Amino acid sequence: MEDLIDKEKEDLDLICNTVCDFFKLSGEQLFKKSRNRAILVPRQYFHYLAKIITDLELRKIAIYSLKYDNGYDHATVLHSKKTVLKNISIYRKEKEVVEFLERRIKYLLDKNEIKTFKADVIRSIESCETFEDLLFNFKRNVVQLNNI
Repeated sequence: MEDLIDKEKEDLDLICNTVCDFFKLSGEQLFKKSRNRAILVPRQYFHYLAKIITDLELRKIAIYSLKYDNGYDHATVLHSKKTVLKNISIYRKEKEVVEFLERRIKYLLDKNEIKTFKADVIRSIESCETFEDLLFNFKRNVVQLNNI
């Protein structure tokens, strides 16, 4: 887990929690060494969504499972991605589930980004000593807001 920076851990936690909530699993269950379809499919969704949403290296996504004492390697993540891609091209219901999870995760990530931005704006305003500082911070924050 040392290879993951805080932002990457937070994003993977959010993806994991969203998948777990949807399938009514715990993180420990999701990463349990099991071939039971009720666990295997959600784990494959996690790997797939983590890759397409975060664009992290396969190795880093695999390292995340060590948080639950069950390490997977990059080949497992790659296999999951390929399997989900194949299945969503064949099964409409599976595609709908993956698209729903992807939209939900992206919404939650955007919400977190906005919350962080708001906290940064408040800190920058509180640190202003002059009107010029305040104006400079305001302009900088408007530019950042346009990039969100």
